[in-house]
Amino acid sequence: MKVGHLLSSILSRSTEAAFAVGVLRRVALLSESWFASERVRGTDLRLKNSPVTLIDYAVQCIVNAELERRFPLDGLVCEEAPLSIADSRLRRQLYAMIREALPEANDRVIRDSMNYKKPASTARERYWVLDPIDGTAGLLAGRQYATALALVEGQEVVLGSMACPRLPAKCAAPHYSIGWIYLGLKNQGAYAHRIKGKGGGWRELQVSSFEDLGKATYCESVIGSHTSPRSHLKLARSLGIVRNPVRVDGQCKYALVARGEVCLYLRFPKKPGYRERVWDHAAGLILVEEAGGRVTDLRGERISLADDYRLKESYGVIASNGSVHDKVVERARALL
Repeated sequence: MKVGHLLSSILSRSTEAAFAVGVLRRVALLSESWFASERVRGTDLRLKNSPVTLIDYAVQCIVNAELERRFPLDGLVCEEAPLSIADSRLRRQLYAMIREALPEANDRVIRDSMNYKKPASTARERYWVLDPIDGTAGLLAGRQYATALALVEGQEVVLGSMACPRLPAKCAAPHYSIGWIYLGLKNQGAYAHRIKGKGGGWRELQVSSFEDLGKATYCESVIGSHTSPRSHLKLARSLGIVRNPVRVDGQCKYALVARGEVCLYLRFPKKPGYRERVWDHAAGLILVEEAGGRVTDLRGERISLADDYRLKESYGVIASNGSVHDKVVERARALL
């Protein structure tokens, strides 16, 4: 069976997968439209004393409202706190943005969407994980960003989807075939589709089979607010990697590993006590694993979702094509 037909069959059987792909495609198109809109750009996108923008909150409210409508028993863990906007002008702007996606939503539905229902117990419940705009700095600077949604059952990610509206098919051709949506399904593979594509056209993802680290490329964050590029470089040089890193915002880095464009994504914490947040990794890690790669912390341990949002039992992240993983972990441990 062809990949497009295979995934169409999967989507027809999986209400959750079809939901994730559909809602992320919708908010990805709206996010780009809002960013380009003079009406929206005429406002201060960043909320006062906050790195968060109206676009972050609009996306979060839309996804939350749709989750409440489609899966009312499921909890939600997401990056932005429940919202209260005192500024009436910004509130009206936000309501207008949400209604572009949900024209039937009344004020009560919108107000409800600003507060999400956290799972009472992440150890027992099924819940979703959302990062509405992963890479807000990238969004505002015209670089990459992603909207990432994952489904967790029994502390295992079983579905992960990401919309990367500005990501080209290949970073070497930055103006060609831009805007992709990614989907990873536990034990069913990883796939990609153009955000603006219709019908078929799904591509199955496969990590690289690269083993020669001397010719390898790794990726890291553009802004090292929580990561240590110096540690990445030290590890890379100890492995014989001589190429400069590819720097990308948000979980788009996981997509680069999953589609075989780079063989490593490194994330050393800048401070020893820092622990990653689940919304920054849940969707990406299943994408890489289902594409044939591996994702662990720097010690080689599987990423633990035992806590509701901080990955307290995991230290840093290594995502790889699998072939080089053990060697990278061995060298990473030596640097800890």
